[in-house]
Amino acid sequence: MEEYVASQIQLGFEIAEAETLWGSGDGTGHWNVQYYAQHINMKASDYKSSNGAKQHVTCFLGITPSFDSSSEESIKDWNSVLDSIVDLYNCSPLGKQHGSLLCIVDIFAKLVGMMTNHCAKEMKDVCMLEEL
Repeated sequence: MEEYVASQIQLGFEIAEAETLWGSGDGTGHWNVQYYAQHINMKASDYKSSNGAKQHVTCFLGITPSFDSSSEESIKDWNSVLDSIVDLYNCSPLGKQHGSLLCIVDIFAKLVGMMTNHCAKEMKDVCMLEEL
């Protein structure tokens, strides 16, 4: 559990530092239970580099059970996952040391695109995220 919390705090920090974000999500069902997986892509600090270089990274946000496979539920899932990251980061010593609160609105403002498989449902998700 400690590793999960630490990874969420680090992810919050990297999101706060990122200039732009790309999202990706997809769902599936198993025995009448819907699941939704999410990723974000961004440029984050290369911790192996001594010159402060950034590299493109893909961050797995998790797989969560979803009420159904609708776009409305997908948006709720995005909000839920990102709210959790924001809350953990803002309450952490790293978040407090950073000096500014991370807000979910800021995350959506940095979201410049979504990677989809071009199905109608994913396209509707993108349109709904644009309206947020």
